[in-house]
Amino acid sequence: MVFHLYSRRRIAISSGQYEKFEEMSTPLGFLLKILETLKLIRLVRVREIMTSSDVIRDLQQKNRSSILRMIQYVFLIIIVSHWFACIWCFTAYAQVRSFGEDALLETPNWIAYWYSNNYSESGVNPLGWENDLNRYVLSLFWAIQTITSIGYGNIMPLTFVECCVGSILQLVAGLMWAYIIGGIVQVAASMDPVKNVYEYRKEQANELIKEFTSNHGNNPDWDQTADSIRMYLSDQKKKCRNAGFTSNLTHRFPVIETFSPELKRKSSFLVVRNHLETIPYISSRFLSNVEQSYVAENCTFLEYPGGERMEITSRGIENLGRGVLLITAGTVSLVKLNCRTNRVKMKMLFRGDVIGEDEVIVENSNKLLADTVDYVSFPEYTRLVFIPQNAIMSALFRNAKAWKDCARWKYLKTLFLIKYSHQLIPPYQQGNLSQGYF
Repeated sequence: MVFHLYSRRRIAISSGQYEKFEEMSTPLGFLLKILETLKLIRLVRVREIMTSSDVIRDLQQKNRSSILRMIQYVFLIIIVSHWFACIWCFTAYAQVRSFGEDALLETPNWIAYWYSNNYSESGVNPLGWENDLNRYVLSLFWAIQTITSIGYGNIMPLTFVECCVGSILQLVAGLMWAYIIGGIVQVAASMDPVKNVYEYRKEQANELIKEFTSNHGNNPDWDQTADSIRMYLSDQKKKCRNAGFTSNLTHRFPVIETFSPELKRKSSFLVVRNHLETIPYISSRFLSNVEQSYVAENCTFLEYPGGERMEITSRGIENLGRGVLLITAGTVSLVKLNCRTNRVKMKMLFRGDVIGEDEVIVENSNKLLADTVDYVSFPEYTRLVFIPQNAIMSALFRNAKAWKDCARWKYLKTLFLIKYSHQLIPPYQQGNLSQGYF
């Protein structure tokens, strides 16, 4: 087909007159045909052009790499099949040196052999100048058979030249097919990374559960723990992409670690921007984007399975310290206990609600905070964002307006409520329910 596409046109001779392909059997005509075919070398620049194209670069950056690689392999199969078909068809006509039907049938070649053994009036007809599409389809059919190693046997080499060309193409096809299949397998495996991580962690969890059996035998306690582990992993796969109980932005998106400090802060800000807006004194009403980005950079993402419990004391959350919790998914049951007065408040919180928004701006040295304990339980799989106290206070220290117009009033209200709650019940009724409340 290469020979057909580039020799089908009339080729100019130095005299200004034209000759058809059938008449060009002279050395000069053959040389001109070679020169015409050499124009295909320009296709080598296609890769360079695509690499430098802004459109291609934009597509590569905005789409998933696994999908782009799959498209690349499909496109590669199409291109290789096309060129194999062109070479295979060219091999027959290079031996005949004519598009005439009689010459093609009288000279041994694979087209003549196929025509004499397989042709039917309602099928493909590769003979004649006007049937170029039929020839291409027939050649493409052979190319796909060769690449995929199917080989129906109805199209086969007949001459020495065709055997040589066919052998070379089959070797190349074997290597190409192995490369393409290997690449597609890798792409298919990487298209669902969450599933891959889940399968790996599930195997680890099963090994852990086996240790329960070997150490403790069969009993309800470890059965319940094993079910909780499996449920937690299943919920994590369905509802979140984090790899563990606590994670920061660099754990969730490792690429952030490679960014410059400014890009890292901007990326962090854009990820948690909506969450920051739920807390007035660190919202965009008082803080600039730069100030918010410093807060966002220190956020931690938490996950709790259904049935889990957590205790928030005056020192904050264990291993995290004091801060604010924002519920991003799930449901939270909050019990606020004043250990000095035994006063209890209970309420249910849902997505978008905040825990500790007011208390976090009270000094750690305030002794009244030591009498308050928050017990948090999670009826279902829940995700939260934790904003540490030091990040919040640092932002308020830099921005006096945020403190003056918003945070200080919450600070005074919180101190008043804490002090007032301590005076509701006389000291002789003091008790401590912090131990074993649940």
